[in-house]
Amino acid sequence: MPEIINLALRGAQIFFGILILGLSGHLVASQRYGGAPATTNYEVFVGILCLLVALIGVAASFISAIGGVILFALDALTCLFLFAGGVAFAARIPLHCGCNQPHSQCTHLTNNNIVNGGVTTVDGHHVVDPNVNRVDRCRQAQADTAFIWFAWAAFVATALFSFLAWRRGGIK
Repeated sequence: MPEIINLALRGAQIFFGILILGLSGHLVASQRYGGAPATTNYEVFVGILCLLVALIGVAASFISAIGGVILFALDALTCLFLFAGGVAFAARIPLHCGCNQPHSQCTHLTNNNIVNGGVTTVDGHHVVDPNVNRVDRCRQAQADTAFIWFAWAAFVATALFSFLAWRRGGIK
């Protein structure tokens, strides 16, 4: 693969990794009650993994010992982890974030543990914090999902190029 294409894809991966980590990290940090859902914590892991593998990919452009089967394996595993995270997050978040009713009546937002900021029990009833902006959290989760899929596409491309370069004997 031409070096400029490799570096451009790795730059995009770093950018997407930063966005995934930032959005997921904010969802974790703004959780009001209890710990963040496992899906959200997994997205933080995926963001860190994207950054690490993309930086290793940049280093492989300058250090040939890192390339080959090692780089292909890292790219392929990252594709797998991104795919799993993208599917899991897309399945868990609402399709529409808007609601024309008071927040307490928007059950698609209040019943979603990624969006609602956590649930606590008061007098035997499960309640969510009324001060949590669930529409914003929903939009952040949707943006996070989109960037996970963009990162997945970039890693599919670099996995393909890494495989072809490995079969030919290195990045040219």
